[in-house]
Amino acid sequence: AIRHNPRFDRYKIHPGEWDTPEIEERAWKLVVNYKWPIYTARAFAMQYFLFFSKGRMSLTATSSSPLVALRNLAIVYVTTDFVNYCWHITCHKIPALYQGVHKFHHQYTVIDYKAHQFDHWFEPLIFFVGSGIGVLISGMSLLEYLAFWPIFTIADLHVHCGYRFPYNPLNLLVAPEMHDWHHYQNVGNYGNWTPIWDWLFGTDKAWRASIERSKEGKEGEKEE
Repeated sequence: AIRHNPRFDRYKIHPGEWDTPEIEERAWKLVVNYKWPIYTARAFAMQYFLFFSKGRMSLTATSSSPLVALRNLAIVYVTTDFVNYCWHITCHKIPALYQGVHKFHHQYTVIDYKAHQFDHWFEPLIFFVGSGIGVLISGMSLLEYLAFWPIFTIADLHVHCGYRFPYNPLNLLVAPEMHDWHHYQNVGNYGNWTPIWDWLFGTDKAWRASIERSKEGKEGEKEE
């Protein structure tokens, strides 16, 4: 609905540009035919290991307070993003990993929301590893973990949607242009859901340089 609504065109990061119909069709088939059943089965397996094996936790266990729940959500969110950052940059540094696994996701150059689910079957396991480490560090309950899922999904759709909508509070967390630029240029900006790791390790320098060049170009046009 967003794609075919001209009222949203002004918010598109790359106005008038779309990926090929072949990629669009493959993305729909991937999600509809097998992605969700496989993804859900892996999620349940991970949840059982984290929350029920060796009697760690009951189904109804909760945190002692809302503040503890928020702390746990923040720990798992940041831990998942850091593990994903490490995996992501490794894929781009090791040709065999990129060609064999991560290149699948990079078939999307001009991303839209379907790119959120368009990846190699192995890559979601990295999310489970990252979130699992966060759960073990924080002591997060199952109910909190189930709350984390939609938060993560919304954040991932935000960075893969291909639009910058005004008044979107997620823009304060991470600019959608960051991951969009990574797909468009296939370099830098390896963090997905926070900008902190790229800023900390300097892997956003090329993106920031492109922003400065764009600003200088616009200023030059105004002077003319």
